[in-house]
Amino acid sequence: MHKYNILGLKFKLNLINNLISFIYYKITNKIYLGPFSALSTFKINNYQFKVKNDDVVVKTSLCGFCGTDKKILTYDYSFFSSAFLQTNKKKDKEIFLGHEVFGKVVDKGSSVKNLRIGDSVILDSMNRDYNISNNIFGGWTNYFLRNEKQLIKIDNIKPEQAILIEPLACAFEAAIKFKIHRNSKILIIGMGTIGLALNSILKFMYKDKLKIHFFSNSKKDNVKIKKGNIPKVHLSDNIIISTAKLLKTEIVESFGNQITVDGFDYIFDTSGSNNLIHNILRITKKKSKIILMGMNMKKFKFDPTPMWLNELEIVSTHGYNLNFKKYNLLKYISWLIFKNKIDIDYLNTEKFSFNNYEKFINEKNDMIKKKTVTFN
Repeated sequence: MHKYNILGLKFKLNLINNLISFIYYKITNKIYLGPFSALSTFKINNYQFKVKNDDVVVKTSLCGFCGTDKKILTYDYSFFSSAFLQTNKKKDKEIFLGHEVFGKVVDKGSSVKNLRIGDSVILDSMNRDYNISNNIFGGWTNYFLRNEKQLIKIDNIKPEQAILIEPLACAFEAAIKFKIHRNSKILIIGMGTIGLALNSILKFMYKDKLKIHFFSNSKKDNVKIKKGNIPKVHLSDNIIISTAKLLKTEIVESFGNQITVDGFDYIFDTSGSNNLIHNILRITKKKSKIILMGMNMKKFKFDPTPMWLNELEIVSTHGYNLNFKKYNLLKYISWLIFKNKIDIDYLNTEKFSFNNYEKFINEKNDMIKKKTVTFN
Protein backbone atom coordinates (compact mmCIF):
# COMPACT_ATOMS: atom_id res chain seq x y z
CA MET A 1 0.00 0.00 0.00
CA HIS A 2 1.28 3.44 -0.93
CA LYS A 3 1.62 6.06 1.78
CA TYR A 4 1.29 9.81 1.17
CA ASN A 5 2.04 12.93 3.14
CA ILE A 6 -1.22 14.85 2.72
CA LEU A 7 -1.32 18.63 2.77
CA GLY A 8 -4.28 20.82 1.96
CA LEU A 9 -7.19 23.04 2.97
CA LYS A 10 -10.46 21.97 4.53
CA PHE A 11 -13.63 23.89 5.36
CA LYS A 12 -15.20 22.98 8.69
CA LEU A 13 -19.01 23.08 8.87
CA ASN A 14 -19.49 23.58 12.61
CA LEU A 15 -21.40 26.60 13.87
CA ILE A 16 -18.73 28.31 16.01
CA ASN A 17 -16.01 28.35 13.33
CA ASN A 18 -18.42 29.63 10.71
CA LEU A 19 -19.88 32.29 12.97
CA ILE A 20 -16.39 33.66 13.71
CA SER A 21 -15.43 33.53 10.02
CA PHE A 22 -18.73 35.12 8.95
CA ILE A 23 -18.38 38.08 11.33
CA TYR A 24 -14.73 38.59 10.39
CA TYR A 25 -15.57 38.68 6.68
CA LYS A 26 -18.45 41.11 7.14
CA ILE A 27 -16.17 43.49 9.07
CA THR A 28 -12.94 43.20 7.05
CA ASN A 29 -14.08 41.91 3.63
CA LYS A 30 -11.37 39.26 3.95
CA ILE A 31 -11.61 35.51 4.49
CA TYR A 32 -10.59 34.63 8.04
CA LEU A 33 -7.61 32.28 8.31
CA GLY A 34 -6.74 32.65 12.00
CA PRO A 35 -7.52 30.51 15.08
CA PHE A 36 -10.96 28.83 14.98
CA SER A 37 -11.45 29.75 11.31
CA ALA A 38 -13.79 27.68 9.15
CA LEU A 39 -11.11 27.34 6.45
CA SER A 40 -7.83 25.94 7.67
CA THR A 41 -4.83 23.89 6.59
CA PHE A 42 -4.41 20.27 7.54
CA LYS A 43 -1.60 17.75 7.31
CA ILE A 44 -1.60 13.95 7.56
CA ASN A 45 1.64 11.98 7.36
CA ASN A 46 1.83 8.44 5.98
CA TYR A 47 -1.82 8.46 4.89
CA GLN A 48 -3.11 5.35 3.11
CA PHE A 49 -6.02 5.73 0.68
CA LYS A 50 -8.50 2.87 0.72
CA VAL A 51 -8.39 2.32 -3.02
CA LYS A 52 -11.36 0.32 -4.31
CA ASN A 53 -11.31 -1.48 -7.64
CA ASP A 54 -12.62 1.51 -9.64
CA ASP A 55 -10.74 4.22 -7.70
CA VAL A 56 -7.87 6.44 -8.80
CA VAL A 57 -5.43 8.46 -6.69
CA VAL A 58 -4.41 11.77 -8.29
CA LYS A 59 -1.51 14.05 -7.40
CA THR A 60 -2.65 17.66 -7.78
CA SER A 61 -0.55 19.83 -10.09
CA LEU A 62 -2.78 22.87 -10.33
CA CYS A 63 -6.22 23.83 -9.03
CA GLY A 64 -8.33 26.93 -9.59
CA PHE A 65 -10.29 29.18 -7.26
CA CYS A 66 -13.77 29.25 -8.76
CA GLY A 67 -16.81 31.42 -8.11
CA THR A 68 -18.58 28.66 -6.19
CA ASP A 69 -15.60 28.33 -3.84
CA LYS A 70 -15.72 32.09 -3.27
CA LYS A 71 -19.45 32.08 -2.49
CA ILE A 72 -18.89 29.44 0.18
CA LEU A 73 -15.92 31.18 1.77
CA THR A 74 -17.50 34.66 1.74
CA TYR A 75 -20.95 33.49 2.88
CA ASP A 76 -22.53 34.92 -0.26
CA TYR A 77 -25.84 33.17 0.22
CA SER A 78 -28.98 33.19 2.32
CA PHE A 79 -29.26 30.67 5.13
CA PHE A 80 -32.81 30.15 3.89
CA SER A 81 -31.59 29.06 0.45
CA SER A 82 -33.06 25.78 -0.80
CA ALA A 83 -29.47 24.70 -1.49
CA PHE A 84 -29.27 23.66 2.15
CA LEU A 85 -32.30 21.42 1.67
CA GLN A 86 -31.02 19.83 -1.55
CA THR A 87 -27.40 19.19 -0.60
CA ASN A 88 -26.19 15.65 0.04
CA LYS A 89 -23.62 16.92 2.55
CA LYS A 90 -26.00 17.64 5.45
CA LYS A 91 -24.22 15.20 7.75
CA ASP A 92 -20.65 16.12 6.77
CA LYS A 93 -18.46 17.79 9.37
CA GLU A 94 -16.10 19.26 6.77
CA ILE A 95 -15.78 19.68 3.02
CA PHE A 96 -12.78 19.83 0.71
CA LEU A 97 -12.90 22.53 -1.96
CA GLY A 98 -11.29 22.70 -5.38
CA HIS A 99 -12.76 21.11 -8.51
CA GLU A 100 -11.09 22.97 -11.40
CA VAL A 101 -8.12 20.66 -11.04
CA PHE A 102 -5.35 19.19 -13.19
CA GLY A 103 -3.20 16.35 -11.89
CA LYS A 104 -1.37 13.08 -12.51
CA VAL A 105 -2.52 9.53 -11.77
CA VAL A 106 -0.27 7.97 -9.10
CA ASP A 107 -2.29 4.90 -8.09
CA LYS A 108 -5.37 3.02 -9.28
CA GLY A 109 -7.63 0.10 -8.51
CA SER A 110 -7.47 -3.25 -10.27
CA SER A 111 -10.58 -2.60 -12.42
CA VAL A 112 -9.43 0.76 -13.81
CA LYS A 113 -8.86 0.20 -17.54
CA ASN A 114 -8.91 3.63 -19.18
CA LEU A 115 -6.25 5.33 -17.07
CA ARG A 116 -2.61 4.51 -16.44
CA ILE A 117 -0.08 5.65 -13.87
CA GLY A 118 1.32 9.00 -15.03
CA ASP A 119 -1.71 10.00 -17.10
CA SER A 120 -2.79 13.64 -16.91
CA VAL A 121 -6.41 14.09 -15.80
CA ILE A 122 -9.01 16.71 -14.94
CA LEU A 123 -12.02 16.24 -12.71
CA ASP A 124 -15.55 15.97 -14.08
CA SER A 125 -17.19 17.73 -11.17
CA MET A 126 -20.66 17.34 -12.70
CA ASN A 127 -20.62 13.56 -12.55
CA ARG A 128 -23.41 13.31 -9.96
CA ASP A 129 -23.44 9.55 -9.49
CA TYR A 130 -24.40 9.40 -5.83
CA ASN A 131 -23.63 5.69 -5.74
CA ILE A 132 -20.00 6.84 -5.78
CA SER A 133 -19.31 7.37 -2.11
CA ASN A 134 -15.55 7.07 -1.85
CA ASN A 135 -14.51 10.65 -2.72
CA ILE A 136 -11.56 11.66 -0.54
CA PHE A 137 -10.16 15.21 -0.36
CA GLY A 138 -10.34 17.81 -3.17
CA GLY A 139 -8.26 19.86 -5.56
CA TRP A 140 -7.00 22.15 -2.79
CA THR A 141 -5.19 19.09 -1.43
CA ASN A 142 -1.95 17.69 -2.86
CA TYR A 143 -3.52 14.24 -3.36
CA PHE A 144 -7.16 13.18 -3.77
CA LEU A 145 -9.13 10.07 -4.69
CA ARG A 146 -11.99 9.72 -7.14
CA ASN A 147 -13.84 7.00 -9.04
CA GLU A 148 -12.52 6.45 -12.57
CA LYS A 149 -15.83 7.75 -13.99
CA GLN A 150 -15.12 11.18 -12.51
CA LEU A 151 -11.77 11.67 -14.25
CA ILE A 152 -11.06 12.69 -17.84
CA LYS A 153 -7.71 11.94 -19.46
CA ILE A 154 -6.17 15.04 -21.03
CA ASP A 155 -3.38 15.11 -23.61
CA ASN A 156 -1.38 17.73 -25.50
CA ILE A 157 -2.37 20.88 -23.61
CA LYS A 158 -0.77 22.78 -20.74
CA PRO A 159 -2.01 22.56 -17.13
CA GLU A 160 -2.93 26.27 -17.27
CA GLN A 161 -5.17 25.50 -20.24
CA ALA A 162 -6.57 22.29 -18.76
CA ILE A 163 -8.07 23.97 -15.69
CA LEU A 164 -10.02 26.25 -18.03
CA ILE A 165 -11.84 23.31 -19.63
CA GLU A 166 -14.59 23.19 -17.01
CA PRO A 167 -15.39 26.97 -17.13
CA LEU A 168 -15.41 26.73 -20.93
CA ALA A 169 -17.79 23.76 -20.70
CA CYS A 170 -20.13 25.79 -18.46
CA ALA A 171 -20.02 28.61 -21.01
CA PHE A 172 -20.68 26.14 -23.83
CA GLU A 173 -23.77 24.83 -22.03
CA ALA A 174 -25.18 28.36 -21.82
CA ALA A 175 -24.31 29.19 -25.43
CA ILE A 176 -26.29 26.25 -26.85
CA LYS A 177 -29.46 26.99 -24.86
CA PHE A 178 -30.80 28.93 -27.85
CA LYS A 179 -30.02 29.18 -31.53
CA ILE A 180 -28.83 32.79 -31.75
CA HIS A 181 -29.72 34.70 -34.90
CA ARG A 182 -27.27 36.70 -37.00
CA ASN A 183 -26.61 40.29 -35.84
CA SER A 184 -28.26 39.63 -32.50
CA LYS A 185 -27.33 42.08 -29.77
CA ILE A 186 -25.65 40.14 -26.98
CA LEU A 187 -24.90 41.41 -23.50
CA ILE A 188 -22.56 39.53 -21.16
CA ILE A 189 -22.73 40.77 -17.58
CA GLY A 190 -19.56 40.10 -15.59
CA MET A 191 -15.93 39.77 -16.65
CA GLY A 192 -14.86 36.83 -14.55
CA THR A 193 -13.57 33.62 -16.08
CA ILE A 194 -17.07 32.44 -17.06
CA GLY A 195 -17.93 35.70 -18.82
CA LEU A 196 -14.68 35.69 -20.79
CA ALA A 197 -15.06 31.97 -21.55
CA LEU A 198 -18.55 32.63 -22.89
CA ASN A 199 -17.16 35.28 -25.22
CA SER A 200 -14.64 32.72 -26.54
CA ILE A 201 -17.33 30.10 -27.12
CA LEU A 202 -19.72 32.52 -28.86
CA LYS A 203 -16.91 33.74 -31.11
CA PHE A 204 -16.09 30.14 -32.00
CA MET A 205 -19.71 29.20 -32.71
CA TYR A 206 -20.86 32.35 -34.53
CA LYS A 207 -17.61 33.98 -35.74
CA ASP A 208 -18.33 37.72 -36.17
CA LYS A 209 -22.07 37.38 -36.77
CA LEU A 210 -23.02 38.68 -33.32
CA LYS A 211 -22.72 42.07 -31.63
CA ILE A 212 -21.28 41.20 -28.24
CA HIS A 213 -20.99 43.71 -25.39
CA PHE A 214 -19.74 43.40 -21.82
CA PHE A 215 -21.15 45.24 -18.84
CA SER A 216 -19.51 45.67 -15.46
CA ASN A 217 -19.87 48.09 -12.57
CA SER A 218 -16.37 47.24 -11.32
CA LYS A 219 -13.43 49.41 -12.33
CA LYS A 220 -11.22 46.34 -11.92
CA ASP A 221 -12.65 45.10 -15.19
CA ASN A 222 -11.46 48.17 -17.09
CA VAL A 223 -8.11 46.57 -17.89
CA LYS A 224 -5.96 46.63 -20.97
CA ILE A 225 -5.93 43.27 -22.72
CA LYS A 226 -3.09 42.83 -25.16
CA LYS A 227 -4.38 39.59 -26.69
CA GLY A 228 -7.78 38.26 -27.57
CA ASN A 229 -10.85 39.67 -29.23
CA ILE A 230 -12.63 41.28 -26.26
CA PRO A 231 -15.52 43.69 -26.87
CA LYS A 232 -15.45 47.03 -25.11
CA VAL A 233 -16.36 46.97 -21.44
CA HIS A 234 -19.11 49.40 -20.46
CA LEU A 235 -18.60 50.65 -16.93
CA SER A 236 -21.53 52.16 -15.09
CA ASP A 237 -23.49 51.95 -11.88
CA ASN A 238 -26.68 52.17 -13.95
CA ILE A 239 -27.11 49.46 -16.55
CA ILE A 240 -30.26 51.10 -17.93
CA ILE A 241 -28.47 54.36 -18.78
CA SER A 242 -25.53 52.40 -20.24
CA THR A 243 -27.88 50.38 -22.44
CA ALA A 244 -29.64 53.51 -23.71
CA LYS A 245 -26.31 55.08 -24.71
CA LEU A 246 -24.96 51.89 -26.25
CA LEU A 247 -28.05 51.00 -28.28
CA LYS A 248 -28.95 54.65 -28.98
CA THR A 249 -32.42 54.16 -27.61
CA GLU A 250 -34.63 56.17 -25.31
CA ILE A 251 -35.48 55.66 -21.65
CA VAL A 252 -39.08 55.86 -20.52
CA GLU A 253 -39.03 57.30 -17.01
CA SER A 254 -41.44 58.34 -14.30
CA PHE A 255 -40.50 59.15 -10.69
CA GLY A 256 -37.20 57.24 -11.03
CA ASN A 257 -38.88 54.23 -12.60
CA GLN A 258 -36.92 53.49 -15.82
CA ILE A 259 -37.08 51.13 -18.78
CA THR A 260 -35.44 51.25 -22.22
CA VAL A 261 -37.51 51.39 -25.41
CA ASP A 262 -35.14 49.01 -27.23
CA GLY A 263 -33.01 46.34 -25.62
CA PHE A 264 -30.74 43.34 -26.06
CA ASP A 265 -31.78 40.13 -27.79
CA TYR A 266 -29.83 37.87 -25.44
CA ILE A 267 -28.50 38.67 -21.98
CA PHE A 268 -26.08 36.32 -20.22
CA ASP A 269 -25.74 37.17 -16.54
CA THR A 270 -22.58 35.54 -15.19
CA SER A 271 -22.39 37.77 -12.11
CA GLY A 272 -24.96 36.13 -9.85
CA SER A 273 -25.57 39.60 -8.45
CA ASN A 274 -28.51 40.12 -6.14
CA ASN A 275 -28.98 43.68 -7.35
CA LEU A 276 -29.13 43.31 -11.15
CA ILE A 277 -32.11 41.11 -12.02
CA HIS A 278 -34.61 43.97 -11.57
CA ASN A 279 -32.78 46.15 -14.12
CA ILE A 280 -31.87 43.28 -16.46
CA LEU A 281 -35.59 42.80 -17.14
CA ARG A 282 -35.79 46.48 -18.10
CA ILE A 283 -33.15 46.44 -20.85
CA THR A 284 -34.83 43.73 -22.91
CA LYS A 285 -37.00 43.83 -26.01
CA LYS A 286 -39.93 41.71 -27.15
CA LYS A 287 -39.17 37.98 -26.79
CA SER A 288 -35.66 38.55 -25.46
CA LYS A 289 -33.82 35.62 -23.89
CA ILE A 290 -32.14 35.88 -20.48
CA ILE A 291 -29.67 33.19 -19.42
CA LEU A 292 -28.79 33.21 -15.71
CA MET A 293 -25.34 31.60 -15.37
CA GLY A 294 -24.07 33.01 -12.07
CA MET A 295 -25.76 31.20 -9.18
CA ASN A 296 -27.65 33.45 -6.77
CA MET A 297 -28.57 31.89 -3.43
CA LYS A 298 -30.22 34.95 -1.91
CA LYS A 299 -33.78 36.22 -1.76
CA PHE A 300 -34.36 39.41 -3.71
CA LYS A 301 -37.17 41.71 -4.81
CA PHE A 302 -37.84 42.75 -8.39
CA ASP A 303 -40.63 43.94 -10.65
CA PRO A 304 -41.56 40.95 -12.86
CA THR A 305 -43.88 42.95 -15.15
CA PRO A 306 -41.48 42.99 -18.18
CA MET A 307 -41.49 39.19 -18.16
CA TRP A 308 -45.12 39.27 -19.30
CA LEU A 309 -45.24 42.48 -21.33
CA ASN A 310 -42.10 41.57 -23.31
CA GLU A 311 -42.80 37.83 -23.28
CA LEU A 312 -39.32 37.13 -21.99
CA GLU A 313 -37.82 33.67 -21.86
CA ILE A 314 -35.64 33.16 -18.81
CA VAL A 315 -33.53 30.05 -18.29
CA SER A 316 -30.70 29.10 -15.97
CA THR A 317 -27.68 26.85 -16.31
CA HIS A 318 -25.87 24.84 -13.68
CA GLY A 319 -22.57 23.41 -14.88
CA TYR A 320 -22.72 21.41 -18.10
CA ASN A 321 -23.99 18.21 -19.67
CA LEU A 322 -21.15 15.76 -20.13
CA ASN A 323 -22.29 14.57 -23.57
CA PHE A 324 -22.45 16.86 -26.59
CA LYS A 325 -23.70 15.06 -29.70
CA LYS A 326 -21.38 12.05 -29.91
CA TYR A 327 -18.58 13.69 -27.90
CA ASN A 328 -17.55 13.89 -24.28
CA LEU A 329 -17.87 17.67 -23.83
CA LEU A 330 -14.74 18.06 -21.71
CA LYS A 331 -12.62 16.14 -24.19
CA TYR A 332 -14.20 18.11 -27.05
CA ILE A 333 -13.21 21.41 -25.41
CA SER A 334 -9.72 20.02 -24.82
CA TRP A 335 -9.51 19.28 -28.54
CA LEU A 336 -10.72 22.80 -29.39
CA ILE A 337 -7.94 24.25 -27.22
CA PHE A 338 -5.30 21.94 -28.71
CA LYS A 339 -6.34 22.87 -32.27
CA ASN A 340 -6.50 26.61 -31.41
CA LYS A 341 -10.16 26.66 -32.44
CA ILE A 342 -11.08 28.92 -29.52
CA ASP A 343 -9.24 32.03 -28.40
CA ILE A 344 -8.24 31.74 -24.75
CA ASP A 345 -5.11 33.91 -24.85
CA TYR A 346 -6.74 36.44 -22.53
CA LEU A 347 -7.90 33.78 -20.03
CA ASN A 348 -4.75 33.97 -17.92
CA THR A 349 -3.95 32.20 -14.66
CA GLU A 350 -2.02 33.40 -11.63
CA LYS A 351 -0.17 30.74 -9.66
CA PHE A 352 0.24 30.69 -5.90
CA SER A 353 2.35 28.12 -4.09
CA PHE A 354 0.47 26.32 -1.33
CA ASN A 355 3.16 27.67 1.00
CA ASN A 356 1.57 31.07 0.33
CA TYR A 357 -2.01 29.87 0.61
CA GLU A 358 -3.02 33.06 2.47
CA LYS A 359 -2.31 35.06 -0.70
CA PHE A 360 -4.10 32.46 -2.81
CA ILE A 361 -7.21 32.89 -0.68
CA ASN A 362 -7.21 36.62 0.00
CA GLU A 363 -5.04 38.47 -2.53
CA LYS A 364 -7.22 40.48 -4.87
CA ASN A 365 -6.20 40.23 -8.51
CA ASP A 366 -7.87 41.67 -11.57
CA MET A 367 -10.70 39.48 -12.78
CA ILE A 368 -8.93 38.65 -16.03
CA LYS A 369 -6.72 36.22 -14.12
CA LYS A 370 -7.89 32.98 -12.54
CA LYS A 371 -6.16 32.30 -9.24
CA THR A 372 -4.64 28.84 -8.94
CA VAL A 373 -2.79 26.93 -6.23
CA THR A 374 0.18 24.66 -6.90
CA PHE A 375 1.84 22.01 -4.76
CA ASN A 376 5.63 21.62 -4.88
